Amino acid sequence: MEEQAFLYSFGRTRLYNDNGRRLQKVTNAAPGQSIHNYSLAWDIVLLLDRNKDGVFEEAVWDTKIDFDGDGKADWMEAVAKFKSIGAVWGGDWKRFVDAPHFEMTFGHNWRSLQKLPTFTEIINGKVYTYPKL
Repeated sequence: MEEQAFLYSFGRTRLYNDNGRRLQKVTNAAPGQSIHNYSLAWDIVLLLDRNKDGVFEEAVWDTKIDFDGDGKADWMEAVAKFKSIGAVWGGDWKRFVDAPHFEMTFGHNWRSLQKLPTFTEIINGKVYTYPKL
C-alpha cells in the first residue's frame, strides 16, 4: 500500500521529480484500489537479450513486433499464454486499455478484497500483505 500511495502521488501531491521535471499521473488507483495491491495482478514487459553476456539491455512494450520471427507478435504470444491459465488481459478492456496488465481476481474486485481478512509475510525485509481467499 505504501508503494501504491507513492505512485498515486505522482502528478497530484508529488508534482516534480528530483530534476525539476513535471510528473504525469502514473495510476488512477489510490492505495487499496488496485488489484496489484492484493498480489492478484501483474504487468509485463518484453526484455531483449542483445549482448554476448546474455544481459537484458532493452525493455519493449511494442505489442506488434515479432522478434523471434515465427510470424506471431511476441507480446500476443505472452497474452495467449496468460489467458490460457485464466488471466484477464488489460488490453481487452474497453474503458481503459492497459496492455501490460494481467490479473486473476477469482471473482473479486478491489472493494470486496478490502473486506477480506489478510495475512502478511516478510520477504527480503519487505512486508507483503495478501487477502485470505
